[in-house]
Formats: sequence, structure tokens, C-alpha cells
Amino acid sequence: MTIEEAFRLVKNLDWKETHRRYAPQYGLLQFNCDGEVVSVYRYKKMPHEPEQHEALSRHPRCLQISTRPDSFATPEDLRARIVTGISVFARMKPDREGGTGVHESAKVQPTPESTIALEYVRSFLEMARREFDFLTKQGFRLVEEAAPKSTSYRDGFHLRYVSNAVEVVVDYYSQELIPIFRCGGTGTNYYFIDQCLFANASGYAGAMFPLRKLEAAITKIASDIREHYGDVLAGDATTWATIRALLDAPPVKKSRLP
Repeated sequence: MTIEEAFRLVKNLDWKETHRRYAPQYGLLQFNCDGEVVSVYRYKKMPHEPEQHEALSRHPRCLQISTRPDSFATPEDLRARIVTGISVFARMKPDREGGTGVHESAKVQPTPESTIALEYVRSFLEMARREFDFLTKQGFRLVEEAAPKSTSYRDGFHLRYVSNAVEVVVDYYSQELIPIFRCGGTGTNYYFIDQCLFANASGYAGAMFPLRKLEAAITKIASDIREHYGDVLAGDATTWATIRALLDAPPVKKSRLP
């Protein structure tokens, strides 16, 4: 399909405007080494990793990106994202038939991630900026931004947003994606709040995401913060008093069996 047709599906423009709020809010888009969009799958809820694997397995020798209706403002934005990913194909090992192997998320081993083009690594900063842009609509300002300078796994990106009450930092270094919240001298990370206030609703047991899993993690975490962290972002006194109390509480000792 054409970029324009794919853009129409990603933006749910095939739905009547009055019904668009009921349309699927998550998508997976597959494209080949020529930059041609092969398919777009749409979901009401964030697709889990097995669903992502299943979607990509239907299209051998393709790459896959996550999308949302607000991911791209124009068809050219979508085209630019696809062009960024095309360079990955040149870095992948040939498959047994002599073609280009697919990404590891489709169970084919690529070359080490340290050899991936710097432009591809930097595309995750662009994605993080896009996914966390909702903060700027809630009174935050983007005051710091640092892009990767190399393809080393230790390198990464940094975003820092501030409002009158709260500071939000999104760091990705040494393959660890760590959103941090600070308010009134108290600071903690997304995973602590997720575990202590939301009973580990994210399902994440850690913060480490190699590049092949980073896109889904950025999208999922940004969506979770946007939808459920309103009181944290607003600097709500009761919410932050609870966070401070949890941070100051003594660690719970694990009981041992006799």
C-alpha cells in the first residue's frame, strides 16, 4: 500500500470523525527493505509481545514499528520514520535462502546491535520525544535533550521536562529505560511508582530493554503515564505524600521458612 494509504489507517481517517474516538488507538505497521508498507494492524489495546511477534511473523523479511493516531502529523513524517529503519536491513545477516534476514523479534538473529546505524539508534530519541509530547500539552516544557553520540550499548538519550510543580526525566543508557519524577525535593522512578501505587500494572520486572524491545516499551510506558499518572504529574500533595512515605518506609524483611 502507499504511504498515504498507510497514514490514513494509522490516523483512523477511514472512520467517521464523530466515531473516531471509538477507533483502535494502537497499531503495528510492517514495511520491507524498499520502504513499501506491507500491512497495518490496528488494536483497541496495546498489543502484547506475543501479538507483536505474531503480526511480524506473517510478513517475512519485514521490519515493524508501533503506531498511534498521534504518532505522525503528516504522511511525510511516516515516510521519514520508515526511511530511518531501512538502514537496518543492510546490517542483518542473510537467511538460508540468501535473502535478508528479518529482525530478531521475528526469531531470526541479526548482527550485534552495536553495528546498527547511528541514525537508527537516534530514531528512538525522536520516538520518545513524540510519545512524551503529551507532557507539553499539560504545562511542561522540554528543557534538556541529549542524543546518542555512538552505537555503544552504554550510550543513549536524555529528555528533561519541567512544569511549575514537577520534573520528568526520560533516560535511556546502558539499555535501561528509566523515567524519573521529581517534586518538592522528592524523586523516584516510574517502576517504583508502578510497583507501589499501581500493583505493577505495567507487568515489567526491570528497566532493561535492548533496541529490539525499546520501541514497544517507550510506547507502553508513555501511554501508561499519560492515562494514569495525572496526580503524579500535577504534583498532587496527597499523592506525593504517599510516595514520600513509601520511599522512607523501612524495607520489608522476607520471612524465612523454619
